[in-house]
Order: sequence, then C-alpha cells, then structure tokens
Amino acid sequence: MRLEIQKGKLGICKDILEELPVRGGTKSRHRTRIVKIIKNQMDEVEEQRIEIATEYANKDEKGNPIIVDGYYDLTSDDLVEVNRAYKELMGEMFIISGDNEQEYLKTLKEVLLSSNEVYEGERAQVYDDMCSSLEESDKEEE
Repeated sequence: MRLEIQKGKLGICKDILEELPVRGGTKSRHRTRIVKIIKNQMDEVEEQRIEIATEYANKDEKGNPIIVDGYYDLTSDDLVEVNRAYKELMGEMFIISGDNEQEYLKTLKEVLLSSNEVYEGERAQVYDDMCSSLEESDKEEE
C-alpha cells in the first residue's frame, strides 16, 4: 500500500490528518506517524525551495545570496526561472510506501474512508486524492 501526495498539497494533507478525529490509541499513533513523515517532507521541500532561490539570486562579493527586504534579489528573467523550478517541485509526487509504513497506511485508509468530516474546495480535492491513492494502491496489491 502507498499514499501519493503532490508536494504542493502536503500542507493541506497534513492539516486534514491533524484535524481528523480519531478514536483509539493505535489509530491515533499511526495517524501521527504519517503526519510526522509528511512534516519531514514539508521541511525538505522548504529546503529545496531555498536552494532554488539561492541558485538564481544575485550574489554578494562573498558568493552569498543578496536578500532585500526579506526577498531574494532576482532579475526578472531569474524570477521566471525560480517560479518555473518551484512549480515543477510542487508538482512532484511524494510517496509513502515503505515496509515500516504499511500498517500505518492501512489504518489511515480505514480512518479516512470511515470519516464523517465534510470538506469543501481544495481540502475536498486533497481528501479525495488521499482516499483514491490508498484505494488504488490497495487494489494493485490484490
């Protein structure tokens, strides 16, 4: 079993899972472990975002990126490239599928599919994406 999430939707996914009411110590712990994996990936994505901006930013005499008013100093052409690279990064899929996570994913599928929560807009789409990913990967294993 696996859970595939677009990197640009990790934050919404994390929020949904953190807010999802879960009864039972084991189910709650499994959900918490998946949330922790997602948070770690979010940290990694943020590091990659900084690397992208640093790569294209104008540099000072020591080779450090120039930051003006909290923003990387970029030419308009570089800004286009940063936005392209960031969009590409956010479109990549993050996959949770390791042997250690199988039990957590099974619990997560059960919790998500039995949830009575109501979601709207992008949260509804992310909820559906998570459910679909878990259901499809489960079918592939049968």
